[in-house]
Amino acid sequence: MVNARASLSALVVGCSTAIVCAQAEVRIVSDQSELLPGESTVVSMYAAFPPTEFAFGAIFTDLLASTGSTGWSDLEVPRALHAPGWSEGTPTTMGIEGIIAGQVYFPVAGPEIDLSNPILFWQATYTAPLDITAPFDVYLTTQTGRFEVYISPDSSRWRSYVDVLVEGEATIRVVPAPAPFALLLMGGALVHRRRRSGVLTPPPAPPTASSASTPPA
Repeated sequence: MVNARASLSALVVGCSTAIVCAQAEVRIVSDQSELLPGESTVVSMYAAFPPTEFAFGAIFTDLLASTGSTGWSDLEVPRALHAPGWSEGTPTTMGIEGIIAGQVYFPVAGPEIDLSNPILFWQATYTAPLDITAPFDVYLTTQTGRFEVYISPDSSRWRSYVDVLVEGEATIRVVPAPAPFALLLMGGALVHRRRRSGVLTPPPAPPTASSASTPPA
């Protein structure tokens, strides 16, 4: 983790102390705020910074989840933010740790830079468990170690906002399915397990000639 952060930071030339110009924050957005068992939602994280600054630079953060890494899949950092040392994060008992995203900018010969504000820097899919009997909440929050932005189109210098950053927060509510729907879900899950194990109930055999009913005279 330390080496990854060092390799990304080395490409962002210059440094200055945190200055409060306007609010800098991480935003957590879930496509769905409430899920039934087995349903999924896309969770996105954005970096927002003061409009007086030029462009997003880099972020090192953890997404802490009250349910740990359970239910998470398809972790992704947008390709435009694949600066050296980038990482979509590692699932742990705390959630998704070690998310690193950033973009390199050199005014003369550097690559094009994404000027979006807020800018999408991470996405993943959360899927609710099938076997729940009571509603519960998935609490999400970020814990950020670095948050930097480029200050001018004429320079590669950056400014840190980590000391004044507003961390992201969100909640996903998971509720049990209504009784008829719950039975349907359980039946679907059973079929899925049988298919994965290779055990399927054979279809009924067609009636034989002896068992066929006699047509009316």
